[in-house]
Amino acid sequence: MENELEKTSKIHFLFESIVKIAANIQHPVLGVGANLYFDYQNVVQYNNVVDFLQKLKERLEWLNEIVLGKLFVEEPVIKKDLMQTIQIAKDEMVSEKRDLYASYVTACCHPENKDWSRKQIYLRKIEQLDYLGIAILKVLEKNSNEGGIVKAISLENHDKEDIMAQLWDLESLGLAEKISAKDYFETQRRGGNRMVRNPENVFLYKRTKLGDGLYNFIIKGIPNDK
Repeated sequence: MENELEKTSKIHFLFESIVKIAANIQHPVLGVGANLYFDYQNVVQYNNVVDFLQKLKERLEWLNEIVLGKLFVEEPVIKKDLMQTIQIAKDEMVSEKRDLYASYVTACCHPENKDWSRKQIYLRKIEQLDYLGIAILKVLEKNSNEGGIVKAISLENHDKEDIMAQLWDLESLGLAEKISAKDYFETQRRGGNRMVRNPENVFLYKRTKLGDGLYNFIIKGIPNDK
């Protein structure tokens, strides 16, 4: 299947039209300035792709050691996953986000992810996440309240507001959900568990089925030290 062409924004189209007009009337200043702009844009995108591919190479070397050479390398499928991700990564200015895209493609190569049919959905969600979002999904493997989530994640690089903003974003993306402690304990209570006081006023967060799927998929492409 041929790769879909990227849509051109109206502003970009207008700017290209101005460049063509400038070229036709041989306007020296505008023509040179426009050429410099496009050259700069091409260099930035090229460097982003190189950075992404370097990160991907490191991930694949790590994964190859973990799974003893049993990588999923069905070329047409992996090529599609790679090319679609490159189209996103080339315009991504944040290095850590390009790192996450490299983890996504690596996860696509993991043998246990071979038959996952929701990769495109995951990629769209990952576009709106970062490693902090993934870290919160990890914590949500067990239900936790807001205070427990903040406490479970290192606060050296992220303050409470950052963590809570990401948590609420995960909820809006359908990757996490908030439930009352009463509802949770009524369905999950086991012998010896104690009901919290006023459970109807206490809320816990947990991963949704989509959040479970995304986390269990992407974690196979993330080295343990990340």
